[in-house]
Amino acid sequence: MSCVRGKALSRISHELFVHVMFSTKGRHTTIPDDMKERLWAHIESICKQDKIGVHAIGGTTNHVHLLLETPPTLSMEEIVLKIQAESAEWMNRQVDNFSWQEGYGGCSISKSPRWKDAEVHPKSGAVSCVDNL
Repeated sequence: MSCVRGKALSRISHELFVHVMFSTKGRHTTIPDDMKERLWAHIESICKQDKIGVHAIGGTTNHVHLLLETPPTLSMEEIVLKIQAESAEWMNRQVDNFSWQEGYGGCSISKSPRWKDAEVHPKSGAVSCVDNL
């Protein structure tokens, strides 16, 4: 394929996978254990609205980890801010005084067939894609 200045590409191929982590405000334990699965499901529904693929999600009572496939139309910042805003609004209807801490951590990662075996660590909530080969 060659690039010619001024010519539009006939198709775009885009694959960007990111691991994102963000915390509750002050890292306070404001996600009740019995709410975690419901919160993860709600975050996944937020992502589906914008065609953001969720390959894994997990966390603890004070933070969340996400393994996402992002669309070319949204930056990581836009994605995280939307997830934080909409999930905080939803959580505040479930529990009192919930908010996410400003900021997040994120990095791109390579695509892996091991994601189908992704596991969430029971204590840290970290997403693990251990090679079982």
